[in-house]
Amino acid sequence: MKRATSDPRLEAPPDEGALGNDDLQIHREYLKTWTKFATLGNKKRPKIERLTARKKSEWLRDAETNGFVRLYTPAGDRSLAYPLSVETTAAEICTVFGFQNLYLQIGNLHISCLQDDARPLYIQNELLLSLGYLSLAECLELGDAAHLRFVFAFFMGRPEGAGEGAAPSDLLVANCFVRKGRLLQRWVRRRCILFNGTVRIEAEREADEMLLLSNFRVEVAECSRGKYLRLTDGAQQLCIGFDNAADLSQWTSRALQCQMVPHCDLSDRHLLFLPDQLFSVGSQRLITSLNLRRNSLMSKPPAAKAPLNPIIGWLDDLTRFQSVRVLNLADNALRVFPAAVTEMPSVQELVLCGNRIPLVPPSIRLMTNLTVLNLSNNWLTTVPGSLAECTLLASLDLSFNRLEEVPEALFHMPRLKNWDFAGNSISSAALQAVSNAPVQRLDLRLNRLADPLRLTSFSLGALTCLDLRHSGRVGEIDLSNLASLQVLHVEHLDLDTLQVNGTNLRALYADHNRLDQIVVMPVPMHLNVYSVAYNRFETLPEWLTDLPHIVTISAHHNRLKYLPHRILMNARLKNLFVNDNALRKLPDSIENCGLEVLNLQNNAVEYLPSELLKSAHRLRHLNATNNRLSSLPPANSLADLNKLYSLRVAANALSESAVSVVAACRRLRVLDLAHNQLRFFNDSALARLTFLEEVNLSCNLLTSLPADLAQLPALQILRAHSNRIETIPSLAASSSLKLIDLSNNCLERVNVDYCISPSLQCLDVTCNPFCEEQERPLALLGDSRALSVVDVSRRNLLSDVEYGYSETSGHRSKLCIRQIRPKDRGNVVFGIIDAGSSFEIAEVVHSKLCYFLELLAAERSVDALHKAILRTHEHLGAQGERLGASVLVFRLLERRLLLAHSGHVGALLVRRDRKTVRLAREKLLHEEAEYERLRRANAILTQDGRINGVSTSGSAVGFSFLYPAVLPSPSRVALELDGSEECVVIASQALWLFLDDETVAETVRSSVNAHQAAKRLQDLAQAYEHLGNLSVLVVKFSSQSRMPDFAYNSPGNRDQEELYALPTVIQSPQSSNEDHALRNIEERLDQISLAINKIEDEANASRFRNSLVLNASSFASTVSQAESLVRGGHLLQQQRLRARHAAEFGAAARSSDFAASHSRLRGGLLGRADGRNQRGSDEPGPFPEGEVSSGVQARPSTAAGADAPLPEESPTDLLDEVMLRRMNP
Repeated sequence: MKRATSDPRLEAPPDEGALGNDDLQIHREYLKTWTKFATLGNKKRPKIERLTARKKSEWLRDAETNGFVRLYTPAGDRSLAYPLSVETTAAEICTVFGFQNLYLQIGNLHISCLQDDARPLYIQNELLLSLGYLSLAECLELGDAAHLRFVFAFFMGRPEGAGEGAAPSDLLVANCFVRKGRLLQRWVRRRCILFNGTVRIEAEREADEMLLLSNFRVEVAECSRGKYLRLTDGAQQLCIGFDNAADLSQWTSRALQCQMVPHCDLSDRHLLFLPDQLFSVGSQRLITSLNLRRNSLMSKPPAAKAPLNPIIGWLDDLTRFQSVRVLNLADNALRVFPAAVTEMPSVQELVLCGNRIPLVPPSIRLMTNLTVLNLSNNWLTTVPGSLAECTLLASLDLSFNRLEEVPEALFHMPRLKNWDFAGNSISSAALQAVSNAPVQRLDLRLNRLADPLRLTSFSLGALTCLDLRHSGRVGEIDLSNLASLQVLHVEHLDLDTLQVNGTNLRALYADHNRLDQIVVMPVPMHLNVYSVAYNRFETLPEWLTDLPHIVTISAHHNRLKYLPHRILMNARLKNLFVNDNALRKLPDSIENCGLEVLNLQNNAVEYLPSELLKSAHRLRHLNATNNRLSSLPPANSLADLNKLYSLRVAANALSESAVSVVAACRRLRVLDLAHNQLRFFNDSALARLTFLEEVNLSCNLLTSLPADLAQLPALQILRAHSNRIETIPSLAASSSLKLIDLSNNCLERVNVDYCISPSLQCLDVTCNPFCEEQERPLALLGDSRALSVVDVSRRNLLSDVEYGYSETSGHRSKLCIRQIRPKDRGNVVFGIIDAGSSFEIAEVVHSKLCYFLELLAAERSVDALHKAILRTHEHLGAQGERLGASVLVFRLLERRLLLAHSGHVGALLVRRDRKTVRLAREKLLHEEAEYERLRRANAILTQDGRINGVSTSGSAVGFSFLYPAVLPSPSRVALELDGSEECVVIASQALWLFLDDETVAETVRSSVNAHQAAKRLQDLAQAYEHLGNLSVLVVKFSSQSRMPDFAYNSPGNRDQEELYALPTVIQSPQSSNEDHALRNIEERLDQISLAINKIEDEANASRFRNSLVLNASSFASTVSQAESLVRGGHLLQQQRLRARHAAEFGAAARSSDFAASHSRLRGGLLGRADGRNQRGSDEPGPFPEGEVSSGVQARPSTAAGADAPLPEESPTDLLDEVMLRRMNP
């Protein structure tokens, strides 16, 4: 509690004789705390003692209502902790320190003057409890914290800058070329200073010249010398030239901020009063536009407390600006309609949104020139009838108020064509009561239309656009009589029946309902967009194929079994989204096809039309992920007609025959062939893919990669994890490769010189055989380039826990997600920070959260994680005002899992009995309870689903300026582990948007290790069209029934090491060819060696059978070994085991228990265990609701099939047959 002794507010208390009777009691109560913490000298300014832990605890123990508030000086640079009780009022504090008012600022945004009877400690406790603190004792303990400055702060007197703030006060100095007047004047070298809205031009022999920037028009002009800054008013012109463009940009930006006329922008300045500079503008330069958005402007109270309050600068003084045409007073927390505005008849556009105004005065009729009025996000229940006298009013926004019916005044305003009623409480009955309304556009999003709705031309005959999204459970809507309707939004209404007039219909959006058909009469010949996603359609109307203007059909997540016969014969149709249905094939007839985007993922399509790529000349994007494709249709023989730039066909049964089709598409940029059956990826035409940027060949049967990949000039990302690759081709010659993923392969040695290209940023070769054999996985020598080698394999395994992770920036330039992973055996903590689009705040949150997690590591309860998130929020400072992030952390202790999260990062617990538990799930913003909370916080939801257009989450760290709509308020989970837990998956929001819980669980179960599971989850999300940042962490538990203390296998932790690589040498073509030939010879020798080993294995089979007779129990171990290999995803090793012991497996095949177990293991690797994720050719009918069709065709499991050993290289349509070839002989 240390304060400078020069502060006049901390003078010693006055003598009791000088006080009146009313102030005497307050003075005596104050002395109790003053003498406890202040040392007074005789007639000297007080010296305030530092607040020690002992003194703090003594004060808090004196009474349960005792606490501290931190009081800041008006400048905000100094503060003191003041002891008080819950009953202490603002007036008492003002009396003690001798200032007039106590001010409170929340989120470093709005500033309010506290009433005399306001209780600061009580207010502070309420603020802290709303952030997420659980007890009053925690709030009282935290009251003196200085890090709460940007969350909330109390000021002793009006904060400085809250009354001025019009011009930045930073000093700019530059030696410039100055020219006065017009072209005939000379350029002269002068030293110029820009400070506080003025420009000083220093002169050598005469007085310096001062210019007030508010009187000048600022612009950038150009002459023979280059660009320069030009200042002009009615009498003179001044030109200022700079030596570099950076100075010109900085001076121009600062001068424009200081220029107030004719367009004056004073938004976000923390203003309590209008700045004096506004009133000093000359009459020759009139202000026409005044932006005062996001301030805290005040109206003049009935009895102002002079002398400290200003004489001029209140909202009432706006009447002095009679030239203003545009006035913006949004988000000023006014709470009343400013009466002075009605005395400004020249105003044409008035914005008063976000001010909690409950009533519009009848005097609004005086604003006769008003054309635009924005009253959104207030507390209006109606508008006065006098508003109809504003005859020029053409735009009125009444969204997010408290209207329960359409105001009567609107029916008498024929110029008003748009009614914006989003976020009100208008019911179906109130809407049906409307008659003869002149409105053309009606926005009723987020209202309360709880009953069936029928609108007729008698009520809304001129209506062209109707938006009813998220307006309750309507069930039935009849719009068949609205012939003028052009655009209709009826999403999220639980509709069973929808009737629409199609005479002029151009766009129909009916997503997220229960519709199986829509009645549109007559046929909508003008329709451009037909969107019915997330419904129950089994067929699409045939008339869609004949529409002459149709551009987009979106019918994904339905139950479609087939498409209209002529749907691929419409030249105007560009976008077709029919993913996540039950389609088995597409129409074969393709003629004059204009498709550019075709999404077919998550269906049961067995083949694509043979003429698809030949006839669809405009096709640019094709996604057929997770189907049953075994081949691709041939490409067009004319290379220029193959315009495909994105091809995603992951999770199919494609063989190497698809490579030639790929090579023919020379404009490809993105290629995803993951989870297929490719044994090689070689084609002489691959080198022609000069635009290719990203390739994913993961989870195939590849044993090598083509050397031609290094010659592709645009290739940046190469993913080939989970294959059988034994050697790495020479990729060092690539000038563009940034990421190479060769993890989970069969690499027994790595020559890093083949991989390290000049542009390489990430090389992943973990989970390969050489990683297990060497203490140090990579031996890199040299000193010219530093590489960060992160070990995610064996050395990071815990004794009972295995974890793996994967993250990508996607198509964005920067990764805005950070992960937290364990660093030592005593603090096993995992976490993800998702900052959306800001990598700066992601890094800040990550560093501060890690610090507080370590600081609170000794506390072994979920409260420690909860507290760490809150402390992170409080310490973000100025960076946390406008930016924020979602956070999830969980910690493993003995038999316990502790988790806390704030935001939309999700976590899923998978049990061994195939059940899943969602540990972290955020409340949707449109859920009734969450939406009501946001409205009480005076927040709105924009059409893109963001709070005030900024945050996608109602709980997050940061975003202080959105308080109380966005709060950290962490949720907590404490779970006892009993050994039934298999794994925990935590991931950023994108994964949960694209994958359901069952798909995530089955993907992890069918993976060899946690690292591979994380990679596969990322692959699936990207294959399903996620293009942004993504982060996944998978934590697998051991199969032991008990969960002892977690510890690392290795004695030390070397999570990250700085290593160095030799400089990259671009090899000549001849050298590259020689190396390639040598590698081919090595591969042939390896194949011969494998063949010899196979012959030896077969010769040893008889000896094994003889030993089996002697010990019958050994067969059981062989079968159990095979089953464990399948459960782990090692199908290749299981095939080898079957080949060695064919007779034993043949004898066991007659056992029904073994056959059932074998069938269960094979059927549950990719899809669900009960087979619901797969469909045979003889199974008609739609998919069950909420399920996704699998791209894997189920293979029948018979006794004969189980009896015959699988060939080593035989293709299979199980994705997990592409695992590593590592097994002990």
